[in-house]
Amino acid sequence: MIKKVCGLLNGIIILCLALVAILLLVPTALGYKSMAVISGSMEPDIPVGSVVIVKDVMPKNLKTGDVITYQISEGTMVTHRIKHIDKDKEEIVTKGDANDVADANPVKYDSVVGKMAACIPLLGYISIYIKTPLGIAVICGIVSVLILLNFLPSIKEGEEREQQSMTDV
Repeated sequence: MIKKVCGLLNGIIILCLALVAILLLVPTALGYKSMAVISGSMEPDIPVGSVVIVKDVMPKNLKTGDVITYQISEGTMVTHRIKHIDKDKEEIVTKGDANDVADANPVKYDSVVGKMAACIPLLGYISIYIKTPLGIAVICGIVSVLILLNFLPSIKEGEEREQQSMTDV
């Protein structure tokens, strides 16, 4: 019985880990970029803790209403909706859906990272969390549980055999 329970729990944990890995890694393998959302500027459509999947796009192919991700500084990306495009200046005016006013600085075409292709709610929390010391400890804990679930039936079987041999004597 314990062997079945451990096998089932092991399978469920591995399935969950595989699903998370697929959701985080497949977009990158297909040439998309994925970013975790850490502010509420695009709520409710893009909630905090989501992962935004972004595909490359030529800025000239963008239109008002598209949601784009752009770089404002080294390592800092913003995902906002296009409010206006000035093709002559090659600039885009953006605004977060939850913000009252448009962003102060227009986005230059060369700062555009891509256009949002998909949004996966809550997955961003995982991608942010696993990079912290506590997140690494949790991953180590999960691996330990998986190892324990693999060996627990054998350990239990050995104990039962030992008890059986003691009662046979």
